[in-house]
Amino acid sequence: MIKTLFLVFLLTGAVLAQLTPVEQQSKDQERIRNKARQGADVECTDSIMQNYLKALDDTTLDNNETGGTTRSDALYGFCRICGHKNGTIVTQEILKRLLQDKHQDVRREAAALIPGIAKTDSDSIKGIAALRLSIHDSDVRVRLQAVTSLVRMHIIDTGDVLDTLINIAKGQATFPEKPIKGCVDCIKKTSQQLRLGAIKQLNHFKYKKADLALQNLSNDQDSLIKQAVLRLSPLQRGGK
Repeated sequence: MIKTLFLVFLLTGAVLAQLTPVEQQSKDQERIRNKARQGADVECTDSIMQNYLKALDDTTLDNNETGGTTRSDALYGFCRICGHKNGTIVTQEILKRLLQDKHQDVRREAAALIPGIAKTDSDSIKGIAALRLSIHDSDVRVRLQAVTSLVRMHIIDTGDVLDTLINIAKGQATFPEKPIKGCVDCIKKTSQQLRLGAIKQLNHFKYKKADLALQNLSNDQDSLIKQAVLRLSPLQRGGK
């Protein structure tokens, strides 16, 4: 009797532990993404690539709270994994559409991937034009990523690109711009990381306006921001 109950218990546990197809796909994508970020050799099968493409085209994800994460994961996997292994790259048309996606995660991932897939001069021109529009995105995180990608593509000019960076570095671009769930300290830390990211990119701009902004930031009330600026130059910003 005891032996029978034990077997029933084991079988029940095995059934409960079995993942649904959706859960298994999510788990597989997470495993692949983690391995790819670590630089591991990741196999791209036809089924995996089709899953990525299906997620990119699935407009029903717009009505799903996790749709942004799902689609941004698929975009990352398709460009970085399947694109690298099979010579398949996502088209500029798809990226342009995803830069207008409902979810900021998708827009940010698309902006991050543009420099890596611009294989021709024509691609670069289209990518730069799309990124210039994205520096006016409603989400500050997307704006920072768009500027960062422009810097990677050696677009270091004055105007909107520089002004966007300066505003983020000063903390004038508030985060979050729309209420989100989360603790106050988490939001404060994220805002700080955004400012630090903008300062790092701002150092690429060799213009008087950029230099003046960095000098002002060397006296920032946030000690972490102040130290980050001072470390940018051996002369130390702030006239020292």
